[in-house]
Amino acid sequence: MSSNFLDKLRDQLSCSEPRFRKDSASVAVVIDEMKRVLMIRRAEKEDDPWSNQMAFPGGKREPSDESYLKTAVRETMEELGINLHLDSEFLGYMDSFKTHSGKMYVVPSVFYPLKELKPRPNGEVSDFYWIELPLLQSRRTRYGFYRDGKLVENEAFLYGDCIIWGLSYRIIVSLLSLLGLRG
Repeated sequence: MSSNFLDKLRDQLSCSEPRFRKDSASVAVVIDEMKRVLMIRRAEKEDDPWSNQMAFPGGKREPSDESYLKTAVRETMEELGINLHLDSEFLGYMDSFKTHSGKMYVVPSVFYPLKELKPRPNGEVSDFYWIELPLLQSRRTRYGFYRDGKLVENEAFLYGDCIIWGLSYRIIVSLLSLLGLRG
């Protein structure tokens, strides 16, 4: 990635730690020189409401996490065996997002890899993907599912056999805008 690209992205991110919220989480948005982001497919589990969904590595902020940055680094190490502290540069924070229930805030922490990353998914992750952001604009679709007997439709991206919707979709739309890739 050119230094101009990194500088432009850094300028649009915040270096300041977002306000602490009791129910909060952080995800790692790892973007490489080809404008690809690292995403995971969550493992299928009966008791997991996000089972088999596309997501960014991340999770709930623990009491021992000193910052949202630490949460994103810890969760990425747990889920993918990648040490973002050593193998990437932290570029800053995107604005936080409320989950669909409005009960949790998620802070995307943006990283640039300093070397080739070799993910090793744990039991929470069934697979990982490098999603090409420039291609997503032409792959918008609708995703429908039934909740409480009613059809719920959401905007989504179709990328190969991956459906990216919900919070991950909203984070990507925001990232596309930051990168000037949104038309």
